[in-house]
Amino acid sequence: MFGHVEMPPKRNKPSSSSSSNWDTTRFASKAAEKRYKRNFLAASAISERGMFLAEENFNDVPILEVVSSLKWNSFIEAPKQRGVSSIVREFYANYPDHKDGKMPSHGLYLPHPTNPNQLS
Repeated sequence: MFGHVEMPPKRNKPSSSSSSNWDTTRFASKAAEKRYKRNFLAASAISERGMFLAEENFNDVPILEVVSSLKWNSFIEAPKQRGVSSIVREFYANYPDHKDGKMPSHGLYLPHPTNPNQLS
């Protein structure tokens, strides 16, 4: 999905008594950790559901024509597996902060997708 994945270098977890440190195994920066806590930790996720359209339903036909012409068939399908909300939240918290074209995500360094098409 994201190409080559590298393991991050071994680091010690920050002590909770130090205000200048952050969890470097999960976040690219202190700002990313703050963003996670402020915006994503308590946010509720909306699960993907897919769209159930039928040619037999007259109202669905124009939508199905658009889906077909844009080749969005896989877009309207129900997902094959559920996402892991904690990893999704970490990804979005880290997205603005990357170093050397990579960003941490769940203990790994992933290539930073500067092109939105790389997210799929």
